[in-house]
Amino acid sequence: MFHGRISAVKRNHVRIDHAVARDIAGAAWTDVEAALLAAADELHRTQDVSDAAWGALAAGFDDAQLVEILYVVGQYTMLSMVANAAGIPSESGQA
Repeated sequence: MFHGRISAVKRNHVRIDHAVARDIAGAAWTDVEAALLAAADELHRTQDVSDAAWGALAAGFDDAQLVEILYVVGQYTMLSMVANAAGIPSESGQA
């Protein structure tokens, strides 16, 4: 059962990742959505959020939501580490 949930999370993550890679700053996203995706990517990549990213996020989210964004990105990062370390294969068959 847990494996099925992880697979669903991975599928959704891959779907979003491909969409973001195609067009993070284009018409497919609102300014707030693009800021959220860029900040999540920055947080995952650097384990930090720049002042510029915070400013863009603050335009669309209140303080409680800003803190929640950190937790959600951290939770997905942790889940991906668990899935990778447990050797759970992705849809492509690679762990």
